[in-house]
Amino acid sequence: MTLTNLESGKVGFQINRSVDELAHSIGKRLDTATAAQSNVIVRPRPDGKLIHLGDLDTAKAAKITPYSFLTFETSPGNFQAAEGPFSR
Repeated sequence: MTLTNLESGKVGFQINRSVDELAHSIGKRLDTATAAQSNVIVRPRPDGKLIHLGDLDTAKAAKITPYSFLTFETSPGNFQAAEGPFSR
């Protein structure tokens, strides 16, 4: 997981976070990042598989949320969802 500022400068980095660790802490991390106006970038492990869905409307996001590790709104009414093992 990488944290960057609005100018894309790296301000933090954590390697080998498990899905359980991220699932437990992602809400607080995103709240903190929002307040600090920073970005949270989560990438899959090289040996893992990642399914990333973009351009989901509200109805599609609601359907996929029970099966995803993370679902988030990228702009009003537009969502992305991800499922898979993560490392940084």
